[in-house]
Amino acid sequence: MADLETVASHDLLAWIGRVTVAAWAEYTTRSGGRVVTDGGLTYLVGSHPTPIIINTVFRIDPAVPPADVLARSRAFYRSIGHEFTMLTSDQSDQDLNDAAEDAGWQMAVKLPVMVCRSVLPGLPLPTGVSIRRADPVGDIASFRMVVRDGFAREDAEIAAAETVFASSAALDAPDTAGLIASIDGRDVAAALVNVIDGMGYVGWVGTVPEYRRRGLGDAVSRAATNAAFELGARIVALEASPMGLPIYAKMGYEIVATDRIWLPPAG
Repeated sequence: MADLETVASHDLLAWIGRVTVAAWAEYTTRSGGRVVTDGGLTYLVGSHPTPIIINTVFRIDPAVPPADVLARSRAFYRSIGHEFTMLTSDQSDQDLNDAAEDAGWQMAVKLPVMVCRSVLPGLPLPTGVSIRRADPVGDIASFRMVVRDGFAREDAEIAAAETVFASSAALDAPDTAGLIASIDGRDVAAALVNVIDGMGYVGWVGTVPEYRRRGLGDAVSRAATNAAFELGARIVALEASPMGLPIYAKMGYEIVATDRIWLPPAG
């Protein structure tokens, strides 16, 4: 990969796309699931049938016709009895977006794709707050609880959080760091970062509801971003939720693309 200053926009977006698929695949396989790649599509098959993250289809070959993507993905997940979602990127999947909308698929959420190109300056932590690198064994139960209560909002998201962080495998890898923020001794915010192909990928950022609006989302996201650079990342990417977008923008992340998550029609 060339120096970041000379990486063309389309190359950066393709890099982010590959890393996103790989990161979601790691969430899936580390929690007992599998990845199936067939005919230009990649299917994540979770160990739980929730459609959130761990049962997702990606079109990895843009030459696959949109109608084939929609039909084949529905047939694949129907055959194993799992719900699923489809992740598309506006820069490479506009035809697929249009086809999904025309076919009655529901766009669940639009996610700005953001990048941070350098280490972020440290800021004083809020009063009473400390941040630590999660121990894969000793902290996995607390990490799971914080992500479940701080990231998840619906039953399907809760199932995904509990599945992905069911064991220490989620955190126990040299390219992975979990960050936990505590206030007055209680773990209340968390973030995960995986470094893949020279890029950090931040996800699962959450703060338990009663501790929001205290700067904890910034604190754990900043720590995760800088941990990625410590682990050798040359750039860090994430997909921002509506709640997280202003926090990341203020930190110095910039929007470079848009991803969309689609749900198939019932039946």
